[in-house]
Amino acid sequence: MATLGPTGKKIAIGAAVAGGLTLAGIGISKNAERKRVLYTEDEMQKKYPFSENCLEMKKINNSAKLSLAQLEAESGGNAGTKRVRARQIAALKARIIEIEKYIPNLDCSQANLSPDGSPQGAPAATSNFTKYLLYGVAGVILLVVFSNLMKKKD
Repeated sequence: MATLGPTGKKIAIGAAVAGGLTLAGIGISKNAERKRVLYTEDEMQKKYPFSENCLEMKKINNSAKLSLAQLEAESGGNAGTKRVRARQIAALKARIIEIEKYIPNLDCSQANLSPDGSPQGAPAATSNFTKYLLYGVAGVILLVVFSNLMKKKD
């Protein structure tokens, strides 16, 4: 067996240290990636929460599916952007599976959705224009009533 001289010992020690640091770096990067995955899953849970309302859960499910389709349609970017998008897609797919398992457990017997996802039989939403027009009419009526009251006092 050959013995190493002073230079050979330094090289061997340097290689061992470098190898140890590389292995430690791999462990650190795996741990960091695991934290990023957990953070992304937590964000998806916050963005698409569970609800006891059947209609709301169906809307959340539709929204999650639309978001997933958009993420999958995106392309390009650098390696980091692609990794982030891959984490988001994986977390969102998992969340959609959780939502779809949760919805059958809800009492959806009274909730019916139209094909566009809005509740059937629900009153149409009043537009802002109509609301402000009604406020204006009410203001004019109050003005007339108060002006008539003021005339009667004189």
